[in-house]
Amino acid sequence: MMPDHVHLLVSIPLKLSVLSFTRYLEGKSVLMMFGPQKSAP
Repeated sequence: MMPDHVHLLVSIPLKLSVLSFTRYLEGKSVLMMFGPQKSAP
């Protein structure tokens, strides 16, 4: 296992394409990594 990636097993609705879901996940992960940072009080 490499520390710089993960493997996911997900179930998605048939009406949603794998590409659409992958883009959705990538967008969410970018927001989590580079989104607004909470400053210390």
